[in-house]
Amino acid sequence: MRISRNTLWQSLSDRLRPVVATLFARVWPGLDQEGAEARLAALSPRDEATVILSVLLLLFLCAVLAAQFGWLGMALYFLAVILLAR
Repeated sequence: MRISRNTLWQSLSDRLRPVVATLFARVWPGLDQEGAEARLAALSPRDEATVILSVLLLLFLCAVLAAQFGWLGMALYFLAVILLAR
């Protein structure tokens, strides 16, 4: 079974949009998760991909930076992610 690139991206986008919307809702005051998700869904597919991939890249870079400080850095990173996502 062959999956096209558009189908794969649509599947990933549907799963990652709520994650990014949750992070946006926690960082920007006055923006709830539904509003953030609606804003992401209203973007063009290219802009939505840019936003989602940028946020994921930022999370990855923060994790790499935290890893430089060993287990304590990773513990603080995971604590920060949990506090943002709750």
